[in-house]
Amino acid sequence: MGIFKVNPAQLPEDVRERLGEHPISIRADSFLGLVSDQTDILHLVFDLLTPHPELAEGSLVTTEINNDRVVYQIVNATVKERGLDAQSVRGVLSVEAVKLGKWTDAGPEPVKWVPRPNTPVFLVPPKGAAFDLSTVGVVPRSSVYVRPDINRMVHHNTAIIGVLGAGKSTIAYQIIHRMIREGINVLVIDITDQYSISLSHLFREDENRSRTTKIQMAIAPTVNRVDQSPERGGNIVDFRRALAEEMNSFMDGEDRLWIVNPQHFDVTMQEGRPSGSAAAFRHLSMVEITKHVAEAALTKVQADGLSESARLCIVLEEAHSLVPEFNSAASKQDQEAAVGTARVVMQGRKYGLGFLVVTQRTANVSKSVLNQCHTVVALRNFDLRAQEFLEPYLGPHFVRVLPTLEQHHGIVYGPGFNLQQPLLVKFWDYEEFKNAALEQWGSQILTERGVGEAEVAEENLSLDDEVPF
Repeated sequence: MGIFKVNPAQLPEDVRERLGEHPISIRADSFLGLVSDQTDILHLVFDLLTPHPELAEGSLVTTEINNDRVVYQIVNATVKERGLDAQSVRGVLSVEAVKLGKWTDAGPEPVKWVPRPNTPVFLVPPKGAAFDLSTVGVVPRSSVYVRPDINRMVHHNTAIIGVLGAGKSTIAYQIIHRMIREGINVLVIDITDQYSISLSHLFREDENRSRTTKIQMAIAPTVNRVDQSPERGGNIVDFRRALAEEMNSFMDGEDRLWIVNPQHFDVTMQEGRPSGSAAAFRHLSMVEITKHVAEAALTKVQADGLSESARLCIVLEEAHSLVPEFNSAASKQDQEAAVGTARVVMQGRKYGLGFLVVTQRTANVSKSVLNQCHTVVALRNFDLRAQEFLEPYLGPHFVRVLPTLEQHHGIVYGPGFNLQQPLLVKFWDYEEFKNAALEQWGSQILTERGVGEAEVAEENLSLDDEVPF
């Protein structure tokens, strides 16, 4: 195929008229190139004929498939040589983009075919997007907002995966705000104690401390209790009882955020029958305590009956330490405990119980837990095993992007974002989000049960996205 440059003034008038009606002439400022070979059902390849200063990784482009304007997102560009023979070889920039679909008011819809060869490709005009509290962010260099579906995010479980410092926790904080805003209780299992500091405006610290203290006081007197029946020795029975009481109090009370650090509880089990008045005891690990917390939550929501609406989300911060993969567990007891927590993840959905799993090491997290997370937020990641785990969700093209993602950028996928294809997103800065949430939602909406769910739905319906293509 040859590319020629002509002077329109030298063409016959009827030719000039036909050219003026051609889509490339009408949208000349955004024309990029023509659909090229190696384009398939999932991704688009085109040679860049008209460079554009705003073109970059994550930019949106469009082309037509059966008269529908279909949106793609750029994920790669490669310098290649084109030519019929050695004398005509020239260098070109070959651009790759992943299909998002036909854009509608509800988001992208799948289009299950390919564009015709040499179909024009156009850049979606880059626009700045003002902050919008009802969204998690925007597609880079566009005004296309990305809205979460918090109920589905909980119901289908969500994983946030990225290297240290990529912004996992701040995205989790934002999601927790939204869960509380929509009337969903949130129980954070956090061994870092960072959530208590960063989310101090969302809960009553004295009440949270009181829950921990009540459990500690209930189990302290029997930490070394000896019993002829080993299963009743130690304080494990008292721990389960106190945990169940506090779980019921939390779910039925006014508070909507409970932060638990398993390391704050000294839980013991008697090992074997006693010898006289003495017995050996084993201290439960945080993996085992996590299992007991999850089981107490499941027992409570089961007692409340089936639910299509999310009731409770358990956040597993540093999940590799709480639900380790079988080969990464420190003991047989931890292996069994991780399996127990995974069983809760599997059973909880029908009762409105879901999980938010936050980790940097997918290789060390129970796959029985991770594989049940149908919504994914993938941030910058260099680990090959993490990329291998994410590839079935994101596809090979987006996985290649993971090591080069900027701060506050990530790839999202799944029912929690109403997406059937991955999408590269620029997230809002957490401090900007938090300040806006406190100003617009108010502290009462963040701390009182049952306020805001209907308002959020109405607010989302009233927003009219400008789709610039």
